Formats: sequence, structure tokens, C-alpha cells
Amino acid sequence: MGETQEDACPISKSQIESSVSALLKIIKETSKESLLSTQPRINLMITAHKIPSKKQKKVLIKLPHPIFTTKSEICIFTKDADKKDVEASEDKYKEVFQSALGFQPKIIPLLSLRKDYKSYEAKLSLCDSYDLFLADDTIMKYVPARIGKHFFLKKKQPMQINLKTKYLKEEFFNKLSVTRWIQSGRGNCSMIHTAYINFPVEHIVNNIEACLTKVASDMIRGWENVRSVHIKTDDSISLPVYLSKECPKDVELKDQEEVNYIKEKQAKRKRTDMYAPKVMKKRRVRKPQTRASVKS
Repeated sequence: MGETQEDACPISKSQIESSVSALLKIIKETSKESLLSTQPRINLMITAHKIPSKKQKKVLIKLPHPIFTTKSEICIFTKDADKKDVEASEDKYKEVFQSALGFQPKIIPLLSLRKDYKSYEAKLSLCDSYDLFLADDTIMKYVPARIGKHFFLKKKQPMQINLKTKYLKEEFFNKLSVTRWIQSGRGNCSMIHTAYINFPVEHIVNNIEACLTKVASDMIRGWENVRSVHIKTDDSISLPVYLSKECPKDVELKDQEEVNYIKEKQAKRKRTDMYAPKVMKKRRVRKPQTRASVKS
């Protein structure tokens, strides 16, 4: 069966190849040898015509050529197997991964994250030390407040993983094979990590095609809401892959996904207000004057 229109990449392969080749040429001409050895990552920058009403829509995109492998620097935040002994927790999960996958990623229990990574410098160093961060889904809600803003600025927020599943190997390698796209709803730009500059050009192009196909199907208000697509590294200039100067009239209207999101938020607010304790205003009562205050 051939590709359906919904499954097709909205931008031609030749246009993607042209942009990728141009970016790699610029990086080679402008970067120092020391920078090339770090293998900068290649990102897609998606710019929307209209900022959607729905916040924090997360989309996982399966890549034909994974950007992470077991050779990548991987760190996993886990729950505390022992509430007082960090090493006991580390040993437990190292054994779990060694048994299921045959290798040991860096394990940081929640207690260690809370005690050993308090300072700004420690959080920044942690963020820069690993390529991929995962977090046990049972503690995911506690992690963002403890890792600091560096992870979010550098698009290294942990992905949650189920460490209790009996299919841990499949769960883990599934996380390595996807990239994450977040439509925050707070601005009109979003980024997708698609590859590294040491990938073959064909692999970079294939990954970008997979990402754009998913953008076309999952973009709030549809592909018509995409104003531009650029390709760049974290530090390079951005090169255009696609530009749409005019905003279609249909994009002005909220789609059903946004309408449902707004209704859910309103319903949640009503439930919260219903059970919230009523705050009684204190009445101001005039204090009776004493003889001393009258004399003065």
C-alpha cells in the first residue's frame, strides 16, 4: 500500500536534503575542531501562525534512526528503594537494568537528587553530563521542581518510564527510539531534536521527514497553522525549510481539541471552587475607648 495523504511528509525530500546539506556546510566552515568533536544536535524549529489555547501538548515521534543508543550517556531518576541509603537504591536499580538489558545507566534515586543536587552549579553540571534523562513514572511529579530550569532551557526534560513493567527491555528501547515534541501553548515556537551532525545525511533527512509527518498530523489547528520550519543546531543560525507567509482564515478558529481542553479546565475550576473552603471576611469592630485614651 502506498502512503496516504495523512501519512505523507508535507515538505519534499529534495527541499529537506538541500537545507540539511547547507546547514552541515555552514557548521563545517564556521565551527572549531573542538566543537565538532562534541557532535551538536540538529533541531527542527516549528513556528505557528496562532498560539494554541491548549497547553503542554506532548507528542512522541518514532524515529527511523534513533538519536540515542546504549552507548549514549543515559541517566535515570528512580524512587528510593531505601529511604535512608542512597547506595542501596542505586545497587537495586543497577541490578534491575543489568539483568534486563545487560548494561547499567547512571542511577540517581530521589533522595540523592534532593540532597546532592541542590546548588545551581550542581544542577547545571548534571544537565550537561548526560544525553538523555528518564524518570520512574511513580516519581515523575516530584522531579521537575528538583532539577531546575537548565533541563527545560536545553530541552532535556526527563521522559517518564515504567520501571515495574515485565517488558522493561521493550519499554526502555522504545524511549531510546523516540523524540519528543512539546507544544507549550505559551509561545508560537517549538523545537524537536531530530539527529546529530555526525549522522549520515540520509539518516538526518529520514528523521526530519518522520518528524514533519507527525507535525502535520498532530499540530493544533493542523498543518495550515505552521508558519515556518527551520533547521539548526543549538548554537548555529537557523536555515529555512518551509515558509508560509499568509495565515489561512480557518486557522483563526479553535479546533475541537482546544475546545475540549478549555471545557475541561473550566469544569476543573468549578469543582475546585465548589470544595474550596469559604473565606469569611473579618468585620472591623471599633475598639471601645478607655479613659486613658480619652484624656490623651
